[in-house]
Amino acid sequence: MRAIAALMAYYNAKTQAAAQVMLFGYDHNISHLTQAEQLLRQSVNDFKQLTALTQTTYRTAAGMQTSQRQIPVRGGPTTNHWRDLLPVYEKELAVFDKRLETLKKTGIEAAENSAQGSGARFPQVGFTLAPGAGQTFTVAQGQKLYIDLTTPIQTIAPELNGMTGIRVSAQQTEPIHFTLDKPAQILVGFFKSNSQHATNVSPDTEQWNLLLPNAVTEPKGLPISIWSKPLPAGKNDLDLGKGAYVVLGFIPEDAHVVPHITSAAGQPANLDWLFEN
Repeated sequence: MRAIAALMAYYNAKTQAAAQVMLFGYDHNISHLTQAEQLLRQSVNDFKQLTALTQTTYRTAAGMQTSQRQIPVRGGPTTNHWRDLLPVYEKELAVFDKRLETLKKTGIEAAENSAQGSGARFPQVGFTLAPGAGQTFTVAQGQKLYIDLTTPIQTIAPELNGMTGIRVSAQQTEPIHFTLDKPAQILVGFFKSNSQHATNVSPDTEQWNLLLPNAVTEPKGLPISIWSKPLPAGKNDLDLGKGAYVVLGFIPEDAHVVPHITSAAGQPANLDWLFEN
């Protein structure tokens, strides 16, 4: 009974946290995320209690024993006990904490009202792409995101529209080489593949800064958030290994951009980026 109570407490807190996040998606009031963080933290604490209670008393407890199982997470038999799921939820909380800290530092909820729809394209820094991997393109609705797939840009933040970017293969493994006219910030769109077998690049490091969450979407609805990183003038390379990404352009090193959410008018933004690398 104690295990059941702990499980119900976990689901209760997690459901309330999700509700607060959904409210933020509509009004962008960051207080909803502050409440969500508290509830999410409580849910992890409840799950820790559940894990402790079932550590030696349950052999399996988390779901169906099939490789196709995706409830509550992907993984099949590798996540067949409550203790196997605890690290998943701890990581989710850690990522959420980082994202919330970023939003609080930049005042993203105010920036949404002032910056969205301004229509002013970012100033660009010129570059020359070396022969080999990669292909330059004009960033705009309908343009392909990959060299070797027809996946088009469906929506795009106005600040990026018309910039010169670099697209790569959907299975890119080679670095791209380019020369910058002057010091710049590279803008890279990282997005999550809908294939559980894909290896996705994680920009969540000290070098990368979240700039425009949800800045680009593609037909299947997968959101692409834009991250930036400073680079020196002259020859540079970008080696992100295998993963899904696209370079949306280069802006001056000293350009000040207030991060803000982009979403279609009257529609809540996709907020998966709050929880996932």
